[in-house]
Amino acid sequence: HVPLPYFLLPAMSPPDGAPAKTPVTSHPEPEPIIEHRVQFFPILSDQRKLWLLTHIRENNITTLLDVGCGEGSLLWSLSNAAPWLPDHPTLPGFVYAHVRELHGLDISASSLGYARGAIERNGTPSAWSLPRWEGLRARLWKGGLQKPNEMFRGVECIVASEVIEHLPPRALAAFAPVLLGYYAPRLLLLTTPSYLFN
Repeated sequence: HVPLPYFLLPAMSPPDGAPAKTPVTSHPEPEPIIEHRVQFFPILSDQRKLWLLTHIRENNITTLLDVGCGEGSLLWSLSNAAPWLPDHPTLPGFVYAHVRELHGLDISASSLGYARGAIERNGTPSAWSLPRWEGLRARLWKGGLQKPNEMFRGVECIVASEVIEHLPPRALAAFAPVLLGYYAPRLLLLTTPSYLFN
């Protein structure tokens, strides 16, 4: 096969009175937009909870207040028993949490209903509700953080996990004076969700 020659001809003007033809131009197909989703394992909410539990264990916390405890995810973890008593030798570099006094504070009565189920140990023990070898006093409180509660004074650790970003201005203004000033914990653990990756 012999390629055919081609010629470029000058554009011709339409005859008088004839409508001009619009030149046809070809547009390339737009490339599809590929959205790359970032995934974390474990998911970020679990990583934040693991960070909390690690600091509670490493600082030997025995009394704790969970501000904005919600449905009691952290309370459930802390009310589960350590497999042995504090004076038992553990794995090198690992310490179990031995919380003896646990408080949960939230403004939602329905969330506190779920939290109650998380900390109560009713019925037949199962793999998810092991017997405790040491005492635990757990209490739930309905209310906002801006009203001081004498029962929380001197608590060793206060946790505010994914709470501060939800506070209305009045509660936010009371956050530091009440939690750090009035209660004076040894440790404040604060987490917030990521704006881009939650």
